[in-house]
This record gives sequence, structure tokens and C-alpha cells, in this order.
Amino acid sequence: MERRKVTFKLYPNAVEAERLTGWIRLHCELYNAALEERIDAWRKHGKSISYYDQQNVLPEIKAARAEFVELGSHALQQTLRKLDLAFQAFFRRVKAGQTPGFPRFKSSRRFSGFCYPDPAGWKVMQHGGRGATLRIGSGKHAMSIRARGQHRFGDGAKPNDLTITRRNGQWFASVTLRVPEQACARARTGEAQRGVDFGLNDWATFDDGETIANPRFVRNEMPRMADLQRQQARKKRGSIRYRRLGAQVAKLHERIGNLRRDFLHKETTRMAMSCAVIATEQLRTRNMTRSASGGRKSPAGWSGRKPG
Repeated sequence: MERRKVTFKLYPNAVEAERLTGWIRLHCELYNAALEERIDAWRKHGKSISYYDQQNVLPEIKAARAEFVELGSHALQQTLRKLDLAFQAFFRRVKAGQTPGFPRFKSSRRFSGFCYPDPAGWKVMQHGGRGATLRIGSGKHAMSIRARGQHRFGDGAKPNDLTITRRNGQWFASVTLRVPEQACARARTGEAQRGVDFGLNDWATFDDGETIANPRFVRNEMPRMADLQRQQARKKRGSIRYRRLGAQVAKLHERIGNLRRDFLHKETTRMAMSCAVIATEQLRTRNMTRSASGGRKSPAGWSGRKPG
């Protein structure tokens, strides 16, 4: 079985959006409380608290705080697991001598969302075309939300997990599917064997001289971005208009990201469907752009020392 992800855009009404926001706030509260517990246990007693220690306390939390019951046990466990993964990454970076980046407390406004790690507690129902309904919760806590999206894997695809996220005031549901290998295969339209070199001026150059232009989405949107940022700089920090312009800047960044992903998926899909073999040169484009910002004789980051 292969795993594929499909994202649905959610269209909650005002009541449903407020309820989802409240759920994110509770997940954020749990995350911060678990982080504070780990910090205090180490500072005061030199004791490390594991994920299982905190998971075992969840029944007591739900008994004392009834609002946590409707979130579901598995979703609450996944939030604690998210914190545990952050600590594992922190200790791994410490051992590797990298910048550690200790796990930080999060505000509810910046908390991305929550996850159901298995098919329990939710269901996505397709209505033909791109219409769908997401049902989350169970019993009297259940909530049905209109959604838009579809996948191409047929009835053999089985749901594995669900992630609810909030970005710039919009809601999305990402579903991971377990799909048979034959459902993932795509028919190839050609048997060409091509070499491709990815660059800066042209996004791609093929061995026969064909090129794909670099769309430069940031450069195209830069005048609008600069205008919004100038307007925001004139407003009082923290005011309603300041936050409103900040939201517009964030939406413009999201638009640029969406354009990049759309371009990348379309071009790579076209290449994969028309070619049997694609050969590329392994280059670090980020290092190329960093060195190009200096001069030809002394690129940026060059220390001037001779190799010895």
C-alpha cells in the first residue's frame, strides 16, 4: 500500500468556525501546559518527563475540564506526541553540534491546527465532483462541515489520518490515504530519455536546447507587496488597520506559494508522463545563489584564504 495526501478546503459557517477556533485554542493550551510541566520537572527536580507520562494524565484532565472531552482522546494524544517530537529533534541537534532550538511556547493565533492520527473520530464523504462533507467528532459533539476537493484513487483508497489547519483565516483538511500500488500508477504518454539542468535564469534547460522560463512570481508581485508594507509601516503597531494590512501581506505570500507549487506540479507531471528516463545534475542551487551575490573574484562567503 502506498500513501498519498489530498487536501480539502473547508467552508465552515460562523458557528462551526468559532468552534474549530476553540478546539485549536484548547490544543494549544494542552501543548503549552505539557511543555511547562517538562521544564518545571527538570528545573526543580532534574527529572525528565516522557510522552507516556503525560499521556496517562489525559483522563484526569478530561475529568476536570469537560471541554477537552469533545476533542477526542487520539487527537489530544497526537498534540502531546507533537511536543515529544519537538524535544527529540532538539536533543538530536544538540548531539550533532547544531543550533539546538529549544521547543517554544505557542500562541493560539500561531498554533497551526490539530491532527487525528487514525480513522477514528472523523469521516470524509464525497458527493460527486468536488463536493464533500467532513464529519468530525462523535455523538452530540459531532460536526459536519462543507468541503471542496477530491482524489483520483477510487474506492480502494482507505483513510489513514486527518490534519485540520488554519491559514490566513481559511480552513483546510489534509487527509492521508492508504492506496493500492496499481491505483497510484499513471499512464505514460512517451518513452523519451532526456537530461535536464535546473538553473536560475531558466528554470530548466533540456539536452536538446529546449528551455522552461523561470516564472519569477516574487518579482511579479513585488510592487503590490511593497505597497502593502509601506501602508502597514504608516499604521500604529497593533492597531486594527495594522493587523488588517498584515493579513493582506500574509495572503499575498500564500498566493506566491500557491503559484509556485502549481507551476512545479504541472511541469514535473508533464515531464514524468512524457519521459521514461530523466537525468538531472545534482547541484545545490541555494549555494549557487549565495555565492553569486558577491563578486566573481570574491563571492560572498569566501574568506580569502588559500586552501592549505
